[in-house]
Amino acid sequence: MDKRKTVGTEKFNLVHRELISKSKQILASSSFLDLTFQNLSKSSNYSKTTIYYHFNSDINLLYHDVLKSFRLEISKNIEEMNIKDSKQYII
Repeated sequence: MDKRKTVGTEKFNLVHRELISKSKQILASSSFLDLTFQNLSKSSNYSKTTIYYHFNSDINLLYHDVLKSFRLEISKNIEEMNIKDSKQYII
């Protein structure tokens, strides 16, 4: 793979993870309705253009990725607690 493409993909993934992290922080301190591209832009210091690019201008994709991140964290925590059938605890 071209090194420029690899670096670009790594940068995209880093920014995406940061946006998800900031989104989770917004949710921790306010309501679900406050998770908007504009609020995310203000709290993350990324432009709305960058955020629209990462989520294809669809707020539902942001919600999906945030929920997916929460689900992965829950799964990891359940596994760390050594619960045998962790699937029953995951929605």
